[in-house]
Amino acid sequence: MSARNVLGELRSFGITFIAAAVSYLLNASYPQRILAFTGVPFAAWGILSGFTCVLWISLAREIGGKGCGVLCSALTAALILLGGAWFGVSYPYVVGVIGLASFVIMGVATELISGGVGAVLCLVINWLWLGLIFSAWPQNVAMSILIAAATFISGEVGSRLGRALGRRILHYVTS
Repeated sequence: MSARNVLGELRSFGITFIAAAVSYLLNASYPQRILAFTGVPFAAWGILSGFTCVLWISLAREIGGKGCGVLCSALTAALILLGGAWFGVSYPYVVGVIGLASFVIMGVATELISGGVGAVLCLVINWLWLGLIFSAWPQNVAMSILIAAATFISGEVGSRLGRALGRRILHYVTS
């Protein structure tokens, strides 16, 4: 392994870590219960996920290379868990593991399929654990469908914006 490869890997990891840190800070900074009146859990996260998560996953993938988006999503979830319980739920402990898995799945889907699909998968996984563990299913089906559609759109916009921004950054750095 050459020094050039090592420096390239360090650059990729550094960019990925910065993207994950920004994603964590964005997730931690807005009030999660801002859309509680909808009766749909994670409504605010879903609608904002394109800008708080998917954009940074796509940016890390575009600049850092293959796998950096998945690493970014895992690091974001790890930082969320280091900052406290998974969206305020500390027991049972498996909730944190499921939350981490939902973010990793979001990263994989964002890299392989699209940011919209990744964001919706993450949202649905979090709805499922909330419903299965606490019987707290979304109360309004129509609103849930609307939130899922908004999550898809937000994820797609975030993904495309992250890729475009990543290409622009790479263009300026390499030229």
